[in-house]
Amino acid sequence: MTHALPLWTIRGPRAGSLKWFSLASMILLVSMSLVLAGCSFASFVAAAEADLPVVIQMVSNLTSLAIPGFTLPLQAGGALALASLQILCGTPAPGAKQCDPTSLVGQYQTATDTATRMSLLQKCQAALLTANGHISSILQLASGLPPADGAAIVTGLGLALSTVTAILSMIPPSANPTVLGATLKKATMPPPADKLKLAFNTAVGGQYAAAVIH
Repeated sequence: MTHALPLWTIRGPRAGSLKWFSLASMILLVSMSLVLAGCSFASFVAAAEADLPVVIQMVSNLTSLAIPGFTLPLQAGGALALASLQILCGTPAPGAKQCDPTSLVGQYQTATDTATRMSLLQKCQAALLTANGHISSILQLASGLPPADGAAIVTGLGLALSTVTAILSMIPPSANPTVLGATLKKATMPPPADKLKLAFNTAVGGQYAAAVIH
């Protein structure tokens, strides 16, 4: 696979600045992990269970920040994004490596027949698309902030968006083996949870220590 991170259309730091190089390096780190990880259909559950608890923390921590003139829109958008992510994975405790059993991913784990699993995958796809849209909306809001306030939020939410988009790319439209193989061949594997957490903490920790994931 040679796919890089999906790109989002937002305003970031001035090209060529120190912050620009720092954020570019961060994206490169995660992008390389996507390319090198490899794909298999079993990886959907593994990737979702490893990364979604981290993404939930990322969105929750960033949208809980108090930023004058931006707190309420940030919290409103975050609540919508988190609602979709929690349908997918529940409310796992910080550091959890599995989604709640009653969540869509948890139900998929225990489903045994193909029809049920495909139905759950379609519901996962719908929830991921909804979460994707809400995170994108928050990114658009953050892009309007002064760089001193918005750069870390833009980068952190960008990592969350890229991860959700990568997990979404792994869902096949049917259980047909040919379709399944074609989907996986084009899919982008999300970064391992530890690298995702490191990238996020490095991006936001200097500006918003309260948003760091422990």
